[in-house]
Amino acid sequence: MPNGPGVEYKIGVRFRGPDETILKGLAGQAMDVIRQNPMVRDLRTDWRQQVHVLRPQFSESRARQVGVSRHDLLQALQWTYGGTRVGIFREDDELIPIISRPPADERKSVGSLEDIQVWSGAYGSFVPLSNVVDGSRLVWEDPLINRHDRQRAISVECNPISGTAETLRQELTQAIGSIQVPLGYSMTWTGEYQDSAEAQEPLQKTFPLCLIAMFLTVVLLFNSIRKPIIVFLSVPLSLIGVSGGMVLSGIPFGFMSILGFLGLSGMLIKNAIVLIDELEIQIKDGKDRYLAILDSSVVRLRPVVMAAGTTVLGMAPLLFDPMYSGMSVTIMGGLFVGTFLTMIMVPVFYCSTPCSTGFSLCLNLNYNRRDKGVVTLLWKIFLAFFKTGLLGFGGGAAIAPAMHKEAVEKYRWVKSVTFSDILALSNTLPGPAAPQMAAVIGYRAGGIWGAVMAVFALVGPVAVLVVALIWWIFSTVGDSADKLLILQRSTVAVFPLVSAMLCLLMAKFFKQSRSALGTDRTIFFSVLCLILLSVGVDNGFVILAMISLAITASAPWPRFVREAMVVPVAIFLLIHSDLPVNLDVTIPWWLSWGLVLFMVIMGARGLWITPALPSEDVLSSGDSGPGVVMKDVGKMWLIVLILLAPLFILSPFLLSVAYLGLLGGMIFTGLMTFGGGPVFIPLAIDLLAGPSSQVFLYSKERLMQYIAIVNALPSPIITKLSAISGWDMVQSLAGTGLGVNGIKPIGVSMSPLGVGIWAGVGGAILVLAMVLPAMSNALVAFSCFDRIKRSPGMKSMTKFIMPILMSIFLSVFISFITTAIETIGSFPGSSTLWAVSQVVGLFALFLLLEAKKLVPDMLLIVGAVVYGLTIL
Repeated sequence: MPNGPGVEYKIGVRFRGPDETILKGLAGQAMDVIRQNPMVRDLRTDWRQQVHVLRPQFSESRARQVGVSRHDLLQALQWTYGGTRVGIFREDDELIPIISRPPADERKSVGSLEDIQVWSGAYGSFVPLSNVVDGSRLVWEDPLINRHDRQRAISVECNPISGTAETLRQELTQAIGSIQVPLGYSMTWTGEYQDSAEAQEPLQKTFPLCLIAMFLTVVLLFNSIRKPIIVFLSVPLSLIGVSGGMVLSGIPFGFMSILGFLGLSGMLIKNAIVLIDELEIQIKDGKDRYLAILDSSVVRLRPVVMAAGTTVLGMAPLLFDPMYSGMSVTIMGGLFVGTFLTMIMVPVFYCSTPCSTGFSLCLNLNYNRRDKGVVTLLWKIFLAFFKTGLLGFGGGAAIAPAMHKEAVEKYRWVKSVTFSDILALSNTLPGPAAPQMAAVIGYRAGGIWGAVMAVFALVGPVAVLVVALIWWIFSTVGDSADKLLILQRSTVAVFPLVSAMLCLLMAKFFKQSRSALGTDRTIFFSVLCLILLSVGVDNGFVILAMISLAITASAPWPRFVREAMVVPVAIFLLIHSDLPVNLDVTIPWWLSWGLVLFMVIMGARGLWITPALPSEDVLSSGDSGPGVVMKDVGKMWLIVLILLAPLFILSPFLLSVAYLGLLGGMIFTGLMTFGGGPVFIPLAIDLLAGPSSQVFLYSKERLMQYIAIVNALPSPIITKLSAISGWDMVQSLAGTGLGVNGIKPIGVSMSPLGVGIWAGVGGAILVLAMVLPAMSNALVAFSCFDRIKRSPGMKSMTKFIMPILMSIFLSVFISFITTAIETIGSFPGSSTLWAVSQVVGLFALFLLLEAKKLVPDMLLIVGAVVYGLTIL
């Protein structure tokens, strides 16, 4: 996307490195590739053609005899051909250098080179050039060598014959990417792409915060959530006019167009606010709701249309300006169409009433598991969590809406309040949060086997899919960009679906929090938590800090002790934000873990000495105490160990030092993972990637490719990466592994089928090693929650957990929407405008279907995948 009038060459690819010969070879390959595209013109490199240079051959021995140095020779040549500055002439406020050099006729002929006189300091006189050189040599030389970041750089540049530069660049991306760039050299895109990226980078950093600030401002204006949503829904309608204007004018959607769209958004928001404000005034005056909507729309139509018309006419002179034409077309087209659609759709949105099943609080009823057989119950648990696992992009916080829909709304295994407690607790325990939540809910629905079935359905099928998919990609098609693109297309449309479910859950939590805290406090604490998350604090640390403050504030301690707890909590949040990294400050590990231990001890002590309130049956009936739960967990571990013991004895791979080292390292990594995937990834890289890692199973490049693929698929990243790591370890021990690593084969002769079976067992054991400790932690911790919930501190904490969860969901929502836009925009032939329109349209459609309960979730998932493969 161009940033203004545009550069001379709109498409460029720059190669950097130390050797100019290799750089020219890379540039030649790029030119050969680009030349094959018929839509390219003005193809060239910025080093230009080589020229002849006459280079005197300096003789050290002869020059020493006459007392001339190499520097003396250079000065003589410079004075003869380039001239030497001997003074400065001042003319008014301008300084003009005075250059001394021989007349032009003495500098034109190459034959006069030997007549050049060189000053000899030893003899105090001039000597001919022929006395200090051994002749001259004619060589080819580059007249211009460019450098970028202190490295030699050569750029291959071109222009499109027709169409936009971005469309042609995307067509060339795959072909240019196939060029093998040696180690120590780099390749980057330049031209309009680089200018646009540099211009949009600061905008992308600040725009989400500005959008949130705008939304909160409208929330404070109306003291409502529903009306701001109606106001902001009017903005996407303008994309119809923006797209039409861009198509008719042929102007690309560039940086100035983005600025124009931001200004356009403010105008449309203003129009919607004016209309809704008139609606509210007439309804408060006692007018019938239907008549108030009709009358207010008619009353506000003329001023809104007149204001929009004057703005459109005011932008018309900029249509032919090379800098501001994109902004002009964006505002004129978007405002013209968006104004009329706003006046039509805002009253329609205002008239609509949210579906009671989509926004109302869930009934606090329990699923009576005695009414169904065990097999039927376990089958329902499997189906519910299998469906949840297919929507589990992003881990615990992102999977919560789908899990809430199945466990609370559909089957009513837990209450809505209890679900919030489960979500909060799982985010403070080590290991993947989603299996912990599934374990607790499954246990409450069907006992220990319900917990096992829930976790298996959540992570098992997707883990098998990940292993099969990654092995197929890297064993049969290699690093094929086409296959990875198909994978992205098949999953990207699911992100708006999950985002729609997040919105519905946030609306439900907002109602609960507003009834407990009030609107002002709910918004304040949500914004505070969102700020903490935006500066890099993990959501688990935010929840831990809140729990610590809530418990200690209710403990029977002196007031100064309770107030002083704010200091360590603030320090704890500060050192776990991005601020130390930005300031290049290293935080000692003992300080970080010391604060965590201090907060846990103070919280536990506060719970211990604070008298519990009388039991109010705060948990659903039928829950088991810690003793029963620990007995069930012990049985589960015993059965698992009994089943695994013969496998380790029979397998030639599982008892190897390499596999046991991987198993121990993954268990330790899982226990150190507070916060799920974002914390697990750097620990996994340190454990698995590179020769300096503890278990050299992958190169860093291969592990990052794996992470990119598993992030594109649902289910927690921890279990997926554990499954593929166990599979690859056994394959490497059998000598059939992919890629370069430090694992030595054990020399066992076995058929490919046998190796595949043991590799599957190895992957399953690693998944168990990651999941079982997390399940045990969650089940035991939540079994003690009855006593904890009756603490005054936890009573206080329960009120404040909703705003925190809302802020976590909102950050996940923003991440999903931006990821979907970036992914769709990166597809060949796509643009940012196309990506935004697709994501907004899909999100609105899924939000409507989810709120009205018109289509089953499984059909929505299948539909999203099919849409991504066929349309996107």
